[in-house]
Amino acid sequence: RVPTAAEWQTIGADDSDTGKTWNSSTHLLTISAANSLQLILPAAGYRSYNGGSSYGQGSVGYYWSSSVPSGSAGARRVSFNSATLSTSSGNRAFGLSVRCVQE
Repeated sequence: RVPTAAEWQTIGADDSDTGKTWNSSTHLLTISAANSLQLILPAAGYRSYNGGSSYGQGSVGYYWSSSVPSGSAGARRVSFNSATLSTSSGNRAFGLSVRCVQE
């Protein structure tokens, strides 16, 4: 299933740099958990809903959460560039990556 915005924040989607490592040669963000597990996210960029062009490959990553704010046309997403990982809302027509979690 797709993680909620709260679950993304639990694994490190906040403003701190703790546990996050950006590899500029592979374009991967690694998030290290306290239990020695790692989550590796590629900077896959995104596809625009307006025209279908793709942007940001190798420099930014955008991942959907399953959280949809009440009364909103958008959904919560996680984005990063280098080692900065944060949450925001975005139009659900954008083509963003999905990182599933196991129940």
